[in-house]
Amino acid sequence: MPRELEQGRYFRKSFIYNTSEILYTWHTFTFLTYWTPENKVIVLCFDLPARFKESFIAILNKPSTDLDLRDPYSINALLMLEITKLFDFSLWVVRDLVRDLEKNRTPSEDPRPDYIRMHELARHTIHSSEMLETTLETLAAMIQEHDAVFENAEALGKNLTKTIWRKTGRDLKFQSTLLKGFYARSKALEERLRNEISLVSD
Repeated sequence: MPRELEQGRYFRKSFIYNTSEILYTWHTFTFLTYWTPENKVIVLCFDLPARFKESFIAILNKPSTDLDLRDPYSINALLMLEITKLFDFSLWVVRDLVRDLEKNRTPSEDPRPDYIRMHELARHTIHSSEMLETTLETLAAMIQEHDAVFENAEALGKNLTKTIWRKTGRDLKFQSTLLKGFYARSKALEERLRNEISLVSD
């Protein structure tokens, strides 16, 4: 019997809002999904942040969760939903740190910028953009593979209908749209930081 094996690895930096110092933790989590035409899925999850684990278990146990295991990628769509939430949360914390910097500029007549903090924040913002870009590339490859699945639907069994396939595809593409927006926001934060550094450097 044919099997579908999918692996995904994601990086994410978690921030704690703090005006005196930038606190953060790196998260590297990996998923290995195993699917059979009998509509059974095994998902191996490694190094999950507690917040992600709790949220993912809750959504799996929710009666309203629309998970159709006839599509091998339906579980991946749910995983991407939770990953997107984490990126959104982290990006808002970075935004708050940047905004705090903008609101508390030192007077132009006596500038005393905290260059170390500014450059540290710039470094973290660049990391956010980098991780979002990598996640988008991974998701694009996943969408491409999902498209290929329906072309081989007969090999996977006749239970995979076009309706099921389209729904999963829409879910994955929706997450891609959100992540592209987050990436644009992250790049905008980079530019705002460059403006702040340029302002105090001139």
